Amino acid sequence: MAQGRGCALLSLVGCVALLAAACATPVGAVRVEPDVVHRTLTGSVLSVGTPSIPTQNVLHEQNLAERFDEEPEAALADLHAAVVSGRRGVSALFALSELSFFHAERTHKRAYYLAAAVYAYAFLFPDDESTDPDPFDPRLRLAADLYNRGITAALASENRAYVDLRSGVFALPFGELHVSFDRDDLIWHGRELTKFVPVAELDVFGLRARYRRSGIGAPLAASAIVRDPEEAARDFVAPRLQVPVTAVLRIQGGRESLAGPQIRASLELYVSTETELVTIGTRRVPLEVEPTAALAYQLGQSPISAKSSRGGHSATTPAVRSCIRRCSSARPSVTRSRNSIPPASTPDSSEWS
Repeated sequence: MAQGRGCALLSLVGCVALLAAACATPVGAVRVEPDVVHRTLTGSVLSVGTPSIPTQNVLHEQNLAERFDEEPEAALADLHAAVVSGRRGVSALFALSELSFFHAERTHKRAYYLAAAVYAYAFLFPDDESTDPDPFDPRLRLAADLYNRGITAALASENRAYVDLRSGVFALPFGELHVSFDRDDLIWHGRELTKFVPVAELDVFGLRARYRRSGIGAPLAASAIVRDPEEAARDFVAPRLQVPVTAVLRIQGGRESLAGPQIRASLELYVSTETELVTIGTRRVPLEVEPTAALAYQLGQSPISAKSSRGGHSATTPAVRSCIRRCSSARPSVTRSRNSIPPASTPDSSEWS
């Protein structure tokens, strides 16, 4: 009997070996450098140009990986339907945001950039705040970046030089987004904010440090033009002044609004020196700010900088370097009245990166 069991065991081992040898995709693990594994685990559409592992997992779980390669818009529609019906949850919602951005990058379709922002907002800010994403979930920061980048790309001007902040009805793959914008937000201390440059797309040079505070919203640099023609003739600052601002698209209806066909949203503009936080539900959410990029963009357009560049010398004279240190290390104060936010403590240097 023992001999019979031994033969059976050998037969089973032999069958497993044959199956493993016949398997088209070998399975195993090899030892590599930790940084290689880290790059694999943390890569995303924003960093390496391909969807993250959590998003790829959703495609495999839904048997949509091949279909997304062949018919991406149909695959996205299927995944959207699964989320709206309740068959899939937050993991698929995040995947929809990243995959929409990935598809938009390949096709340059604004509707999918905007969809990436809408899905990311629904992931970040559910109506039931007890179901907010875990702060240790790496998808949280990535979803915020997809939201910020989605706004910038979806609202870009025709030549993509600026971001066009306006009311309007914008197409989505699953309906329409009705956006309202209060043009009074464009008025700042008697000047009109215009020509919004997406500073997250600027490569800063000539400065030793680049300060950035992570948060929500699209960080922009705005020109500030004097509205009074008589004052404009005597103004020597406004033509080159760049004001760091942040655009936030506040989407109504929560995840239920994804059923469409119409979603409503309000576009809001905040000057970073005057507003640090916004309220979404009961959450106090920091605004994304890039003060160094806005300052570098302003200095790059100044006559001093242009003259220094032509002469082959650094544009950062002692006076300019002093200004850079003061402006780049400045902390925005909280004076936002629209949402009645109480004053917050000034962030320390650890909050700036």
